[in-house]
Amino acid sequence: ALDRLSFLSQVQASYQAAIIDEFQDTDPLQWQIFRRLFIPEHYPWKGYLYLVGDPKQSIYSFRQADIYTYLAAAQALGDAHCFSLDVNYRSQPRLVQALNALFNVDHLPHFIPLPKKSFYLPYQPVQA
Repeated sequence: ALDRLSFLSQVQASYQAAIIDEFQDTDPLQWQIFRRLFIPEHYPWKGYLYLVGDPKQSIYSFRQADIYTYLAAAQALGDAHCFSLDVNYRSQPRLVQALNALFNVDHLPHFIPLPKKSFYLPYQPVQA
């Protein structure tokens, strides 16, 4: 269906925005579908695409979720369109402070290793 222009046009015309929550759980096939629908190469969609997720939570490899898919999506959107939340509204301030201290680059410079990229996912401190 993704190869049929009529299908793509109908889906795109149906939505002004697409919000994909828990994007860190997305597998490569799902990303390929979202990308084809909402970031088409030849037929630009005039809507808004929001991918919401936390790469530190990309742990569902048993269902093909993959941190590299998350990173590829961020790269496809570009740095100018990627934003991070810097306030944690769910945890107590002392817990947030402890986690910031524990995962500080001085104590843990290689937070989450990404061997396929020879890269480490950095920890971003947050406010409570």
